[in-house]
Amino acid sequence: MSPEQNHHPTTDAEALGEVRDSETVHHASRRGDGDRRGRVGQLNLTSMMDVTFQLLIFFVLTAAFAPNEGVLRADLPTGPPKPTPVEIPKEPIEVTLRRHDAQVFIDVNGQQVGSLSGLYDFLSRNNQGENPNGIYSVDEPVVIKPKGDVSWDDVFGAFNAATRAKFTNIAFAKANSG
Repeated sequence: MSPEQNHHPTTDAEALGEVRDSETVHHASRRGDGDRRGRVGQLNLTSMMDVTFQLLIFFVLTAAFAPNEGVLRADLPTGPPKPTPVEIPKEPIEVTLRRHDAQVFIDVNGQQVGSLSGLYDFLSRNNQGENPNGIYSVDEPVVIKPKGDVSWDDVFGAFNAATRAKFTNIAFAKANSG
């Protein structure tokens, strides 16, 4: 080997000089350039058109068309809006039963009525269904509140008095001591 053949370039500039001195290689396309000069590239659209028509047919056959909307006659209000009346919530009629010694005391909203017959008289006298001047309507809530060790007979006696006075919304409160 000659020293020139063993010589390797040490810098990039020397390597570039060797490439310039060597012979330039040109690569030619295997397809040939002669056919390409007068011809414009074309896409094969047949398969794309097939898929497009299949999708179109699919969506037409599976679509659920809604019936036409009907036209409703609407009479719109004229003038300013009117306020709607607000119903005042009804305060319940509280019937409190207390036992002291052997006697039962009955109060209606803090007013003592005495016995079960006094409770019936008070409720029927103040019921608008029985008395046009009454202060309570028949659907007014009546809540029976037994206190202490009031017997079930007295509690159901109060219930029966409210029922006989024709009240329709009767409930029991949880019994408490005191």
